[in-house]
Amino acid sequence: MPLSKPSTIVALRMTEQERDALMRLAHEQHVTMSSLIREGLRLVAEDADADLFRALAEGDSRCQMVA
Repeated sequence: MPLSKPSTIVALRMTEQERDALMRLAHEQHVTMSSLIREGLRLVAEDADADLFRALAEGDSRCQMVA
């Protein structure tokens, strides 16, 4: 995957068991741990976005659109 801009280094804290599980999954899927973590973060962000827009559409009083 070509990068269009410089990458940023991010540090994550995880247990050895979490790291081992991610390494196994990355190996099984033939991807790097870095791409696996990026994809997971992208999916979490998309879910959070969808939840926010759903709450806004439903008129949740905790959410307000700011102009």
